Amino acid sequence: MLHTYINDIIVLNINSRCSTTFQKCGLYIQGVSLPLKCGLYIQGVSLPLNATCNSNELGYPNSFYVGGIMRKLKFYEISGTYIDYLKQFESKLPIINYDNHDKFVCGVVLNIKNINYYAPVSSFNKQQKTNFLILNEQSRAISSIRFSFMFPAPINVLKVKDFNKEPYTYKRLLLAELAYCNKNIEKILSKAKQVHKIGMTINHPLAINCCNFKILEEKYIEWQNQNGDL
Repeated sequence: MLHTYINDIIVLNINSRCSTTFQKCGLYIQGVSLPLKCGLYIQGVSLPLNATCNSNELGYPNSFYVGGIMRKLKFYEISGTYIDYLKQFESKLPIINYDNHDKFVCGVVLNIKNINYYAPVSSFNKQQKTNFLILNEQSRAISSIRFSFMFPAPINVLKVKDFNKEPYTYKRLLLAELAYCNKNIEKILSKAKQVHKIGMTINHPLAINCCNFKILEEKYIEWQNQNGDL
């Protein structure tokens, strides 16, 4: 079974063996006719409450809920090899490796033409038109998602960040940041879409601050053609 992703939702190309693999992928569809060998793209599908299986078993972090699509943001570690590859074509991409804590990304923040985008989480805590501030319980900005530096990435260069491997204080910070992001998921998805549009508009005054998303998408496709299936 082939699969791609739209906003952390598995999209399946169904074949005749699908009835057995549904049990493993954690995807349950209610009230939808599924023709064989079709490309299934779901918007607003109702998913039943008895979805007991989790696609994390296959290494694919996704979340579903009944009554529509619930996209749950997660924090990911990103392959340094993949970032180094992209940085050959876009120097604005962030440095990943640091002495204390490596940089991680939040996603999926955007899907364009079936390409998933992830945005770096930064300790930078000043409001900008291209970022989203993450606040603590006292409503003080403690970090931000920097959409001007977001980039497309395939799932096989990402790994869900394991908070349990972090020191207790840092773990609590990460949990609080992630909870705030999911509480404000619609704002985050909207901002990502807005910034992508800015970056794709050459004459926009803020485009100069953004990565070249067009080039990154082209290089993402080239990477996939060389290293894995699209």
